[in-house]
Amino acid sequence: MKKEVGLFRPLRFDQLDLAASLLSNYELNDAFEIMNEKLSNELKGNVGRRKVINNITRVWSGGKKQPSNFQKNVLSRYCNANHDSKIAYQYLMTAIAFPFFRDAVNIVGKYLRMTGKISNAFLLKEMENSYGSAESVYKGTNAVVRGLIDWNLVDGMTEKGKLIEIDKLRISDEFLKQLIVKVLMEHYNTEYIQLDQLNEDAIFFPFNYHLSESYFDNLTNYEVIDDHSGKYVHMIGQR
Repeated sequence: MKKEVGLFRPLRFDQLDLAASLLSNYELNDAFEIMNEKLSNELKGNVGRRKVINNITRVWSGGKKQPSNFQKNVLSRYCNANHDSKIAYQYLMTAIAFPFFRDAVNIVGKYLRMTGKISNAFLLKEMENSYGSAESVYKGTNAVVRGLIDWNLVDGMTEKGKLIEIDKLRISDEFLKQLIVKVLMEHYNTEYIQLDQLNEDAIFFPFNYHLSESYFDNLTNYEVIDDHSGKYVHMIGQR
């Protein structure tokens, strides 16, 4: 089965921030109409602009759908977060919304850890190995690259055509740590993740954080299971 790309345009901080604010303060249709008006000068074509808005709002509400209770909770917390935490929220919610994004940043993270840099051309080749050689894959990979640069999570200017590792963003927001768990369980389609992997997975290369066993003691939807192969975090109920 052909894997969906879905992501075709860079998800900029300012546009995602606008969408989150509108979805938090207006009914869904009103939020779409306001966003359509605000982006009309930048994006001229009506059909193309609607597709871009659907791409942006997919992060917060699954496209033109009412936000779920989970998404409403995220939006409420996001709107009260500081700038750095907002970047992390945008990144993690994009990772939940787009499997293509997760696959791409996983590759970026692995190579940044090994060499501190990765070429855009190499990333595209790796994504084509999984998704095929198509214009949509090129656009999706370019969207990931430009998004990471816009979030200031990598340096895309020092060496042309390469992403360079920079200082990590510190995660102190406790709910963001829960999103880290959710992202990884979505990525591996599982309800069990090794505790060590939660702290080491390449998907989270831009972040500085630590999830200890005691962190999960007061969370009703998670438990830590200790067996002969290590400690696992288990999500109780639906992901």
